[in-house]
Amino acid sequence: MLIMKHLSELSEQVILAVGTFDGYHLGHQAVLAKAMKIAREQDVPFAVMTFARHPLEYLHPEAVPNKLMDLRQRRMFCIKFGVDELVEIDFNKEFADLSAEDFANLVKKHMVVVGENFTFGRNRQGKFDVFDSVEVCPLLKIDGEAVSSTRVRREIAAGNMESVHRLLGRDYSIKGEVLHGDARGQFLGFPTANLSVGEYCLPGYGVYIGKAKYAGRKYPAMINVGLNPTFTLNIPRIEAHIIGFEGDLYGKRIRLDFVKKMRDEIKFYNIKDLINQLKEDKKNTCAYFENVVL
Repeated sequence: MLIMKHLSELSEQVILAVGTFDGYHLGHQAVLAKAMKIAREQDVPFAVMTFARHPLEYLHPEAVPNKLMDLRQRRMFCIKFGVDELVEIDFNKEFADLSAEDFANLVKKHMVVVGENFTFGRNRQGKFDVFDSVEVCPLLKIDGEAVSSTRVRREIAAGNMESVHRLLGRDYSIKGEVLHGDARGQFLGFPTANLSVGEYCLPGYGVYIGKAKYAGRKYPAMINVGLNPTFTLNIPRIEAHIIGFEGDLYGKRIRLDFVKKMRDEIKFYNIKDLINQLKEDKKNTCAYFENVVL
């Protein structure tokens, strides 16, 4: 896959899916699938135009939503989906000042594929009818409601990871570097990998059945998200006890997939009760994966 920064770098003629695509949920995937189908039929490159950073980071920094995917994850998604050319626009003043007609002129050589709620150009005044050649995908609805990044974030925040999977077509994942923690997990017999929260959309506080991926291999994991009320932390953390893994992960990047919420966070008043609950969490996590392929 070719990665570029300007529309002028695209091949002479492409089928171009255009959108923010901040989470590549099933609605986004429908747009991409339509563009890929047309591209393969016409034997031209399948291209995607999106933004290196969310447009709100320039327009309204105070309103930027938390990330569903980082830039590396979005690129990897495009590679796996079969994108030939990816244009990552830097949304800056120059781009924000483009009129709808100006933007349409930049892509007039190409057929553009967008979702029906797509708007663009200065003050979001442009609609798809400005393009010379365009295919419009209807909004994808699940349970009567449109699939959107806002809806995905709402379900993540509520801890409804099975609903999130239905909207994304995959588990919600967070990637990050393993940091040094307080070593309490080691003391308790449940060593954990601690990830920085960063700018990701954080699942609702609680304990989750999940998966950890490192060095090309997946492991069952029990993942705690929150403030760890037993030890009264002030900053949210993501801690994963990775079942079946032995080794040092400090400074390494791992991926955590959130599959299902097991329970809310609980404040324990003695270590024995905490350890017993952790044993129960581990038992439930292992039982879940007895009939589920990692």
